[in-house]
Amino acid sequence: MIRPWCCLRFEDGTVHGRVQQVDNFTPPFNLDRRWVGEASFVLPTDLPLGYHRLHLRSRGIETSAALIVMPDWLGLPEQLGARRAWGLAAQLYSVRSEQSWGVGDLIDLTDLAVWSAARHGADYLLVNPLHAATPTLPMEPSPYLPTSRRFFNPLYLRVESIPEFAGLAKRGRVRRLRDDVQQRAGKLDAIDRDSAWTAKREALRLVYRAPRSAGRELAYAAFREREGKALDNFAVWCALAEKYGGD
Repeated sequence: MIRPWCCLRFEDGTVHGRVQQVDNFTPPFNLDRRWVGEASFVLPTDLPLGYHRLHLRSRGIETSAALIVMPDWLGLPEQLGARRAWGLAAQLYSVRSEQSWGVGDLIDLTDLAVWSAARHGADYLLVNPLHAATPTLPMEPSPYLPTSRRFFNPLYLRVESIPEFAGLAKRGRVRRLRDDVQQRAGKLDAIDRDSAWTAKREALRLVYRAPRSAGRELAYAAFREREGKALDNFAVWCALAEKYGGD
C-alpha cells in the first residue's frame, strides 16, 4: 500500500515536516471510474496562529488546503470593562424608512445604529449578511444564499448619498424612480426586491456616468487595483448573468 505524504507550510514560509498518519479503515470507493480512498492525519497541538497550507501528495497527485489556526478565546473589548453589553438584531432589508427605495439600506442602518446607541445606550447592531446576490430577476430573497461573499449587494446603497448624485443632470429622473418604488412599497406588506433593484440599477447607471472628481477617480482606480482579477471576474459574470440568466 502506498502511503500519502503530508506536510504543513506555515504562513511565514517555513515547513513542518511529515505529519503523522493514523489508521483509517474506510474502504475505497469508485468515483467516475476512479478509485478514491480516505487518509487521516494528526495535526500537532502547538501550531502557531495564522493562515497556513496543508499539502498532500499521493500517487503523483499533489493538492493543498487552507488551515486556519485561531486562538481559543479573543477576549472582550477593553472599553466594555466588566459590564454587560446589549444590542439590536435586524434584517436590514426590512429596516426601511421614508427615504429608502422600498428596501432598507446602509443609510437606514446608520440611522438605526445612531438612534439605538444615542437614545438607548446600545453597544452593537447585528445585521444579516450583505453579500452580493445574482443581479437578475427574480432576486434571491435569502441573504444567506449569496453569489459572492467577497462583494456586497448594491441593493443596500442609497443612491442619493453617492457624491456624484449632487452633480447629476438627471436628478429628476432618479427621484422619479425612487418615488415610483416608494409608492409601490407603501401598498405592500412584503419586501419587493425586484422592483427596488430594477429602479435602483437604472439610477446607479445614471450616477456612474456622471463625472467624478480627481480624488474620486483615484479612489475608484485604487479599488479596482486592490480587488484585482476577482473583481474583473465577478463583473464579467454579472454581465453574462444579466444577459443569459443567473445559472
